[in-house]
Amino acid sequence: MTSPYQGIKETGILFHSLTDKYSYASLCLADGLNQLGIPIFSHLTSYQDNLVSDFKFRKMSELEFADLGEPKYIVIDISSIEGIYLLNLDIPTDKIVIALSISDTVSTIVLKNDIPFFCGHENKFFEFSDARMPWAFGISSKMIELSQDNNFSIDRREKKFVYNFRPSGNQSVRECLDLILIPQLEKYFSLDTEIISQVRWDENNFERLKKNFGCLAYGGNFMQNLVENPQFASKEPYYLVYKEINFVRKTTIERWDSWRFWESLAAGCLTIHLDFEKYGFNLPVMPTNWEHYIGLNLEDIKGDIERLMDERDRLPEIAINGKTWALEHYSPVAVAKRFLLFLEEYTELLETLDEFS
Repeated sequence: MTSPYQGIKETGILFHSLTDKYSYASLCLADGLNQLGIPIFSHLTSYQDNLVSDFKFRKMSELEFADLGEPKYIVIDISSIEGIYLLNLDIPTDKIVIALSISDTVSTIVLKNDIPFFCGHENKFFEFSDARMPWAFGISSKMIELSQDNNFSIDRREKKFVYNFRPSGNQSVRECLDLILIPQLEKYFSLDTEIISQVRWDENNFERLKKNFGCLAYGGNFMQNLVENPQFASKEPYYLVYKEINFVRKTTIERWDSWRFWESLAAGCLTIHLDFEKYGFNLPVMPTNWEHYIGLNLEDIKGDIERLMDERDRLPEIAINGKTWALEHYSPVAVAKRFLLFLEEYTELLETLDEFS
């Protein structure tokens, strides 16, 4: 039987990073593509992050170039770019190129190239001039491995919420919820507040998640259109970037996605975040509030906690639903399949446009 990805398998996909390493998103995507039998190549000699996956990027050899030809498809990982940028990449015109970023500041990076731009932290209340599409951190193979053999039934876990946030800058959402959520939540639940300084994806981290009932997984920063202030409008980087962004709402939330959200779901915890729909968080496949996670309403935190207690018999079911949903739609293989479907449709579109040009 012919593989549905036969055309892409002929030359494979080249991953190119702007630095000497790849982002978490590239690692998970490449891992999933590799599991589907897609040849994956790198411009680097070799690269692997065992904390994310056993998959290892390898540099394409001259012999492979002779057998396969140069890869037709290139994924450029620009996650290393941080700050405020109007970015114009130097890309080959004879390739099909995709840009990918889960940068903390991707909401202030605008791509001038007319290519698909897969972005983390997408918010439908930002409208950009570039061709960006929502992307997610998702679940790594290592998360799946460490969350297996879970002997901690949700009903028998400690009735605690993991609060393992490390103090950091530009986390106004988290700081806001420290003030308005935590006092309400602590009326009914204890918090596991230990800050782990070691690597976050180690076995100890997952054992901690698996023994606790829930996890606080929110984050992000409030953002407004700074160039409405003349002091920022007079600064060229701000002006050039912000004029490419339409703020549908005066105040929006950037940088809301995180590993914590996905590792909480993978571990079967009751996962608390903000309400994705209400605050414009955009994913390729959206979760449903109070079915897959608990999405908070900043206007009525007290009401959310009261509902949490009123529906406490449903909470184990929500935790299980969340894990099932996350694995179904955001495992490396699920993400890779979605990416390949886009790539095939995009290739067909480009070929059709070439016929009429």
